[in-house]
Amino acid sequence: MSDKVTVVFEGKEYPIDAAIAADDDKLRQILSPFIPAAANAKIQREDGQPIQIIKQAGTKG
Repeated sequence: MSDKVTVVFEGKEYPIDAAIAADDDKLRQILSPFIPAAANAKIQREDGQPIQIIKQAGTKG
């Protein structure tokens, strides 16, 4: 059984395998099909806290 890490995006919690959550690129890759904004989001980690995915404002024109 693998360890799970909680990832939070816009108030919703997602359990993700720890091995995937430890790598920003893998985390973006697995979340992007379901959460398109995760592709360019900021990933914030703090010890003992869930990983926060923070949507970044895009550029227009």
